[in-house]
Amino acid sequence: MPGPTTARRGWLRPLAGDEDAHTTLVCLPYAGGTPRIYDGWIPHLPAGVRLLAADLPGHGLLRGEEPVVRDLDQVTGTLCTELPAPERAGRLVVFGYSLGGCLALGLARAWRDRWGIAPYALAVAAYDAPWAPRRLPWFAGLPDGELWSRVGAFGAVPQPLLDRPELAPLFVRALRADIAMAEGYRPPRTAPLNCRVSVFGCARDPLTTPEGLAAWSAEAAPGSYRRHLYDDPPGGHFFAERDPGPVVEALLADLGTTPA
Repeated sequence: MPGPTTARRGWLRPLAGDEDAHTTLVCLPYAGGTPRIYDGWIPHLPAGVRLLAADLPGHGLLRGEEPVVRDLDQVTGTLCTELPAPERAGRLVVFGYSLGGCLALGLARAWRDRWGIAPYALAVAAYDAPWAPRRLPWFAGLPDGELWSRVGAFGAVPQPLLDRPELAPLFVRALRADIAMAEGYRPPRTAPLNCRVSVFGCARDPLTTPEGLAAWSAEAAPGSYRRHLYDDPPGGHFFAERDPGPVVEALLADLGTTPA
């Protein structure tokens, strides 16, 4: 008689709302991130918005022993199959934070390929469009210590982790995998999503440029592109995690939804 089997753990974690929500907001984290970075969003979401966050293998303390996945198409394809069908998702909004912007674009395109319709909206924070000119050095091939210090110097590692170097080995494996996935991403030329597009940035973020953020407008339906640029928000590159209220409020306004 065969022994018990262990069900595969899903890659999307429900954080708020229920399956009857009129809007499904699926959020992709920054490199090495976990669903916990979106905990601060929950109090700002009204009833009717369901929040799902990507919970990728090899990320965080709970999944740190699992193999990481370095293939963006595999990640977005798996996430796409776990999303509800259009009639149950309602208005699907895909949000990507920092390197999660690559995943957001890939997931939005995978959703369109699967169902024949684009998401209701694509939203990206702190990440230049992948087709914009790159001004950053390449990080994925650096030794662990140099990767950790150089990415940290750019403000792309949360300060609590920098303050606890003993946690670096748990984080750097996922960090490297996500950076390699993003650095190797070359979105194929295809028709634009032609949906609402909202972009959020920090004017002093060394990882983005105004031109790179503006390049996301190429995916927007006519008249539906919105850009929100904050001068000096708390957290710098991590503004959408450190002080999520303004970002969530602006996103909901772009969607025509009243905040909580």
